[in-house]
Amino acid sequence: MVTYKKAKFIIDLKKAELIAKKVKFILQNVPNSKLFFSLKSQRDEKVISTISKIVDGFDASSFNEYIYIKKLFPKKKISVTGESMLMEEIIQIYNSGDLYNFSSLRQLKEFSEKYIKEVNIGIRLETDYYGRIMGIADNEEFFEFFLNNKNIKLVNIHVHHPQKYKNDVRSSIFKKILKIIQKFKKANVYIPQSINLGGGLDELYREKCMNTYLLEVNNFKKRYELISKLRVIIIFEPGELISRGISELYTSIIDVKEIKHNSYQLTVNSSKFILFPWYNPQLSITPTNLTNGNSTMVNVKIYGFSNFSDDYYGEYMLPKKILNIGEELIFKNTGAYSMSMRSIFQLLEYPDIIYLE
Repeated sequence: MVTYKKAKFIIDLKKAELIAKKVKFILQNVPNSKLFFSLKSQRDEKVISTISKIVDGFDASSFNEYIYIKKLFPKKKISVTGESMLMEEIIQIYNSGDLYNFSSLRQLKEFSEKYIKEVNIGIRLETDYYGRIMGIADNEEFFEFFLNNKNIKLVNIHVHHPQKYKNDVRSSIFKKILKIIQKFKKANVYIPQSINLGGGLDELYREKCMNTYLLEVNNFKKRYELISKLRVIIIFEPGELISRGISELYTSIIDVKEIKHNSYQLTVNSSKFILFPWYNPQLSITPTNLTNGNSTMVNVKIYGFSNFSDDYYGEYMLPKKILNIGEELIFKNTGAYSMSMRSIFQLLEYPDIIYLE
């Protein structure tokens, strides 16, 4: 009888440290920049503890994430941006000395009525995020609020948008921010000294335009400082860029079906739903899979072991000879949004977690 091992989720903590250090080094091309890590992409405590020595702070997207990281690292800077916060939670964040970036002008007005003392706040500037409009629009109502509420100082503008690799997208964001501070300066309104450019840096690596982007950030920073007469802080908040490459999922084949000639369907001993919510991981064929001569390459669709048709890892071309019960298949680059979004779908067993230190 052929048996198979339980799936293993291997997290390389040393690799997490090395990637974080590399990202930190690259971002130093922008003077006076800060590196925050986006918790939503990976919140495993050992990973967070490893990179906490390198990053300048953390980005939390919910009140529970904020409480989680605040307990772990009470002295680290925390930027909080999210639509789920209640007013009492926002006030608690401010009473703890941390910064919340408002995404709604209505919410900001409500806050100003309840929190009447002088306070430094942040906002998330409106952008189109894959069709969903998120953040506060830079319209007349926005400007009037800060003109009429001098006790509330805007110290940080947070801009998180996709497609950073597109020149026109980057240019429009930078122009929008410069327009805001020019208007603030003319009206004698407090000018923010911190600009948080959010995450999405993994896109820049894939499109091979990180250097171009950082050059444009520096040009934007110079123009901002020329207008404001301030030494501006630029914050980057990568998540996936640091976390994606730190983990591998080791699975075993538990079922093989030949659908038609040279076309197969495999089932592995781990559900995609409990690990990878929206992307297909990269399958790696190790040298041990390819020993003992050549093999015909066949089309293979790989599914997880839930009884749901969408539990689908992807379609690959694999050597026919490895399509055996118990054969090990390794999925690379599984660190991002896996631990942080793992579920208990169908109460399926989660892979063993193994740390390489």
